[in-house]
Amino acid sequence: MNNDADTDAPRRRFRLARFLGRAMTKLVVQAVIFVVTIIVTVYLVRAFDSRSMPDLYSWHTRPPVGEFRAEDFASGFTFEDYLATEQSLFDQLDEYLVPATTEPPTLAFSRFVPGDAVNPDSFEYDWNRTTILEQENPVGGALLLHGLTDSPYSMRSIAEVLHEQGYYTVNLRVPGHGIAPAGLTNIRAEDWLAATKLAAQHVSEVIGPDRPLVVFGYSNGGALATAYAIDALEDPALPKPAKVYLFSPAIGITPFAVVSTWHKALSWSDYFEKFRWQGIELEFDPFKFNSFPKNAGAQIWRLTRMLQRRLARLERMDDFDELPPITTFQSVVDSTVLARAVVTRLYDKLPENGSELVVFDVNRMGLVEQLLGGQHNTMVRELEARQTRAFSMTIVANRSSQTREVEARTYAPGTEEPVRRELDLMWPEFVFSLSHLAVPFPPDDPLYGQESADSHFGGPTLGSLSLRGERRVLLIPADQMLRQRFNPFHSFLLDRIRETLPGAPSVETSSAD
Repeated sequence: MNNDADTDAPRRRFRLARFLGRAMTKLVVQAVIFVVTIIVTVYLVRAFDSRSMPDLYSWHTRPPVGEFRAEDFASGFTFEDYLATEQSLFDQLDEYLVPATTEPPTLAFSRFVPGDAVNPDSFEYDWNRTTILEQENPVGGALLLHGLTDSPYSMRSIAEVLHEQGYYTVNLRVPGHGIAPAGLTNIRAEDWLAATKLAAQHVSEVIGPDRPLVVFGYSNGGALATAYAIDALEDPALPKPAKVYLFSPAIGITPFAVVSTWHKALSWSDYFEKFRWQGIELEFDPFKFNSFPKNAGAQIWRLTRMLQRRLARLERMDDFDELPPITTFQSVVDSTVLARAVVTRLYDKLPENGSELVVFDVNRMGLVEQLLGGQHNTMVRELEARQTRAFSMTIVANRSSQTREVEARTYAPGTEEPVRRELDLMWPEFVFSLSHLAVPFPPDDPLYGQESADSHFGGPTLGSLSLRGERRVLLIPADQMLRQRFNPFHSFLLDRIRETLPGAPSVETSSAD
């Protein structure tokens, strides 16, 4: 009897394990089917919802022909070839223009309407193009890289200050930009990287080997600038930058951007053509696309992944000491990129090489701060509490909760107590924070700055519009009007650039625009 019992016990355990295994497998399969069903359902709902988006026009459906590609760089393209290619793209611009009309009303205020106030031709200069500021005897050279859907206009004020400091500057039109939003529907991150390398080589050839090359990057351009600095360490054909400046850099973005490519399963069909777009909006900005194709999101996600692989490789090889000093200007709140990624994925890995992180805090004056969510507090508190830090850190913040006036609190590497510097600057009334968009633009910007008689429109600007009324009436989305478009502390930003720019003459800083 005991022998039979001893024999049955393992069999019972085996049968129980097999039963549990089958049950678990069934549950897992059911869970997978449930999740897949939910994803497919949401996907199809979004696809059908896209059909109710605004109408598409030629600037959405027809990419300019002959854009620069990474293969062109590999085949020996020169920078003069790049400029010639760019000119051929702008020669196609007339094909996108439409006559002024009120039917449909979406064409009443558009960059694609000749003679309209927001048509680029209404400005003294079309800042959608690559812009070169020559210098007879340059002290150095600068390459400036704008953000996604932007144009060289976003780096205009920086380029002009660099030129004043004696720098030869190339404010590059990054491929896919400047002509029509459709140009971003088939562009690749590799094309952006190749154009960056080509322009950097050109700047280096102009200034010569003994003068410093400095690279500036805003948003997507910040990722390009950082990736280039790493590539230059590994490729002797690329000139090494002496310093890198970043503005709201896309070091990390939300991982949900990976789904930006999923539209392709249906968007090849004319029926779901609008599914290629994250947003289709009125193109009322002369130097920035408002419509956003999903491919643009997919490519910036790919670019940040490429950058993270480069950074990981540097860390494995213990080559971070070879990177040039980096100065970054970042708003503590940023709905476009992951602000904390600048610290966790880049600055935490840097050696003590003179790098600096400048953070613009939110407006903490009295009632204003009470109306804000608490998520903005974490980053500043963590930065100020750090006892080990290889980089300098400056926080631009209110002097106290009783004033809109601000100060700069600078922490040297490894120190816990800041050096405080009062700035002759303050938060504008009713402004509670900067934004991703605001960092590189001055308050007197004629397009995005404060309301002024000197503005492009002779009064209100795109950055100062404060319209009130009922919901769902305006053609411009409410969130476009809410976002801060200029940096009230821009003069401090320029001061830091002047003070740290390699090879530039020392200047008296003002901290005031």
